[in-house]
Amino acid sequence: MSDKELLKKVAEDLFDDFSALYPLSDEKVEFSERHRERMKKLFGKKNYFAIFYAVPKKILIAVLVFLIVIVLPLSVKAIREPLFSFFSETFGSITRIFSSEKEKDAWLDPKIEEYYELRYIPADFELVSEERTEIFLSQTYTDGDNTFVYDQKKLGKGSLVVPDGAEIIDRELAVEGTEILYYKYEGKNVFLWNTGIYELKLTADEGIPQKTLEKIAENALSDRAVEEKKVLEQTEDLVPVEPVTYPPETLPIEFPFNLPKGLKILSWEDGTLSEEDFYFIVTVGNEDGKRIAIFDIYSSDADWVTTVLDVEKKVPINDDIVVSWFEQVRVYMWSDAEYSYQITFLSDYMSHEQVFDMIKELYK
Repeated sequence: MSDKELLKKVAEDLFDDFSALYPLSDEKVEFSERHRERMKKLFGKKNYFAIFYAVPKKILIAVLVFLIVIVLPLSVKAIREPLFSFFSETFGSITRIFSSEKEKDAWLDPKIEEYYELRYIPADFELVSEERTEIFLSQTYTDGDNTFVYDQKKLGKGSLVVPDGAEIIDRELAVEGTEILYYKYEGKNVFLWNTGIYELKLTADEGIPQKTLEKIAENALSDRAVEEKKVLEQTEDLVPVEPVTYPPETLPIEFPFNLPKGLKILSWEDGTLSEEDFYFIVTVGNEDGKRIAIFDIYSSDADWVTTVLDVEKKVPINDDIVVSWFEQVRVYMWSDAEYSYQITFLSDYMSHEQVFDMIKELYK
């Protein structure tokens, strides 16, 4: 007799024993109107609780034993969570990936850790109102004829959303390396962008030129960003240092992927910042040396947070492994007991199906 058959037999025997000791009663049970109304409020519908009063308590216990013994073993696999799956949060077309639930909870705390102040205010404009709390900053400036409002808050659900009826002017307005969503809504020009942690927004009267708004946005900086900008300005004449790359045969770990024909490891870089957590960046390319993909391999227990400008799709590889797939930007991220991985394709050399086949091959 199999385990499943044994469990079923035990439950049936229990049910039969209780049925013999406590047969169903034919007596009609009546309840007061007040009691019935309270039950309706509690359960919503009378049918949901009627059976609990029609069947004696110990018969009900037998039924519950039957359900626990039989149903749970049969449904464990269906409700089982994968052992290795990243925590994520998607808002708009951006997904934030976290290495742990602890990292996610900390990031989703709406408290503002650093305020992005406006370091440039157009001539004749004055601050006329300000609301500054732990979770929100809003400032209103005017020159008497035109007004603009600057807002800052933590990224989260509902962030970076364009209201219905808005006219999109430019989805990727480039301002000093930052992509800004520029749209018109209810007679106002709106700039919407993010720092990776915070959502920033300018809402301005149409009388304020676009170039002026761009300069305001360019100079919405935190104190830390101001210091970084000063350092960059002081060193802009220096020759940038290229990252050190190493030949494939010196990679400290065994490269676990079986690359398709025509691809090979070109080089690797060491991005390790501490002795506890390693981080290797492996560049894969074709026979001509053209870069095709970047394979990031790092410690599976390292704490990190990353932002991907795409909507996450979760693709199960097996019962334990789930890949976070970002189709538009061709990024694949997942973790197992030994490593965490991120593959970023720089071209469409491999189809998505081929990539997933390569990943699945690791866990056969």
